[in-house]
Amino acid sequence: MSRTTSIDAAAHRASSEYYLLNDLAIQLCEDKTDYYLMKFNEHFTYMRNADTLTNIRNAHTKFISDIQDEIRIAVVNLPKGAEIQYDEDASPVSIKVVKPSVNFKMG
Repeated sequence: MSRTTSIDAAAHRASSEYYLLNDLAIQLCEDKTDYYLMKFNEHFTYMRNADTLTNIRNAHTKFISDIQDEIRIAVVNLPKGAEIQYDEDASPVSIKVVKPSVNFKMG
């Protein structure tokens, strides 16, 4: 059975949305990069193989809910002095996590 264009389009939109959240999660939790890359691969593989819009919607909702919870926890646990810079004029919206640098005195 082949997929329709509408199912392919929905899978692409879902993967694009998840990619942006995944990118933010990687910036927030640099030590968990491999984990988030694995989660993105899992999401992408599921979206590529889903055969109905209902399957895509239900799975995507679960993936989004999980990563949003992880992002909320990461934001609460940001190091002191870190900030999130947000550029809504960029397309897609650009979000960067700026962590304070550590200055060491030589001598």
